Amino acid sequence: MPQIILIELVNLIDRTKQSTQTTGRNVRNIGTQTIVEKLKSTEITNKQQPSKDSKQAQPYFISFEKCKGNARFQFFTGLDIRDFEALFELLGGDNVIRSLKQKYNLNDFDPRYSKVSGRDRLFLFLIRLRRGVPLDDLAEITGIGRSYLGDLLYIMTRHIYLTFKSMESNFFPTAAQQEKNKPKPFKPFRNLRIILDGAHFFTETPTNFEQQGNTYSLYKHHNTFVVVVGISCQGAVTFVSPAFEGNMSDKKAVLESGLLERLDEGDAVMTDRGFDIAGELLDIGVRLYKPPSLGDRNKLTGDEEILTKAIAAGRIYVEHIIADIKDNRLLQGVIPLLLLPVISDLIYIAGYLCNFKLSRIHACKKNIRE
Repeated sequence: MPQIILIELVNLIDRTKQSTQTTGRNVRNIGTQTIVEKLKSTEITNKQQPSKDSKQAQPYFISFEKCKGNARFQFFTGLDIRDFEALFELLGGDNVIRSLKQKYNLNDFDPRYSKVSGRDRLFLFLIRLRRGVPLDDLAEITGIGRSYLGDLLYIMTRHIYLTFKSMESNFFPTAAQQEKNKPKPFKPFRNLRIILDGAHFFTETPTNFEQQGNTYSLYKHHNTFVVVVGISCQGAVTFVSPAFEGNMSDKKAVLESGLLERLDEGDAVMTDRGFDIAGELLDIGVRLYKPPSLGDRNKLTGDEEILTKAIAAGRIYVEHIIADIKDNRLLQGVIPLLLLPVISDLIYIAGYLCNFKLSRIHACKKNIRE
């Protein structure tokens, strides 16, 4: 019966050490095969020797079924098994996911690939997003062709994004709906509907001079994309804007994102000082909560200091959400320009996947009670 790659790797290292001790050879002289090739040859040998429990050995493929019982499943996917199954059903289940169309080269097509289940496709997408596994590496450890795997992951990205997008109105509760069980940090702010902040994601320097200037952020001193993220009073992600070029101001990003069209008269918005949108919000009857500016004065008044601290106590939770989004390794460091066509989709998905976790606000309240 084929063994998991990690066990094979350990066994291979042990055999190599024993061989080195008995023959005095250097580890690098064990042969011309790489470790991956050695593992593959071991797997092929296992396939040629059917186990007693099954008539036919399983294919060389790391799947959801093989890994779902692993204690570190959540570490690699960002979701526990229950949340994974909930997301899987939300996306339509196996029949919908496997019916998604994709292009492949018939000359290189392996019939085994058509048997990749819907759960496996979602599983591979989450590993790619959460752990940032390079496409070549992921293709190697799964036994799926790189080109086919790239198409599969792209289709899953679009499907998850469009599914979440179709439910966007359900993710945007009214101010009245948020009044019930409103957390303590937000109780002083009446009719508060959304808390906003901007997030910058580093990217490679484009070769086009115009794009270089448009993506260069004077704030981050790097080429970036900027995204506006909003949460509810309960700490759930309720808004994620498209990714804009990093040279765009926070104000313009909010105006271009379409957020103002979704607000109702009488609502209130909480932001940092950099969001100079008070005039635009006033025009639609929406109030803005943001820290007061010092201006030409030497210090703030007592009331202004109290307001500043109260806003900071609430805004910290949207900063936590941004940190959670950036916990996905595919979005860390300098994002390659090859991901430019799907960068907005990936950030959007990463944002709404945060809603599958326990809210940091409720987690803090639980820790305090304990």
